[in-house]
Amino acid sequence: MKIAGVEKEYLVPVIFNTNTNNVKGQLKLNIKDFKLKSPKKLLGMVVVNDHVDINFNLFLQY
Repeated sequence: MKIAGVEKEYLVPVIFNTNTNNVKGQLKLNIKDFKLKSPKKLLGMVVVNDHVDINFNLFLQY
């Protein structure tokens, strides 16, 4: 994965359902791994977590 010019490799465990051709998984990232800072709002009163969870649920057609 490449974000902000920084490239990282991840192994993502998935669950594959052969009956529905469904692939589910979750990838957990830390934005500091990509040399990014957490966004802040309202003069720093609201701070966003450094951790990002990406959940996916794909239905494959072929």
